[in-house]
Amino acid sequence: MKIRVFKEFTDIIRIDELVLLVKEQMNHIGTNRTVSEISTNLMTALNSESNARLLALEVDDEYVGFTFFNESWGIETGGKYIWLNEIHISKNHRSMGYGTKLLDELKKYCEENHILKILGAVFGDDEGL
Repeated sequence: MKIRVFKEFTDIIRIDELVLLVKEQMNHIGTNRTVSEISTNLMTALNSESNARLLALEVDDEYVGFTFFNESWGIETGGKYIWLNEIHISKNHRSMGYGTKLLDELKKYCEENHILKILGAVFGDDEGL
């Protein structure tokens, strides 16, 4: 198992595979994005001038999960915080502890980068997330 933080689109290994995983998540939440749109959005978001980051989880050289977040500065926090935009584990890899591994790595990232909080919003559906 490997977890990598990508700050730039060009650093992503096997981008096509990762885009398909993001598409799976988009479909799950009811957002119909094409592979091309997702790739373009990631390319736009992940660049040297952006605060966006993608944390990707690999198992046996296959992407099985990711988090996508932005680093920000807040008046309330009095310092840096993360806004967690997306978190997803592929359907075939759920209930195996991978979500916990991703969040543990995100907390480690926060400690290493002096980030005080992780913020986000939760949206549910009838099936549960």
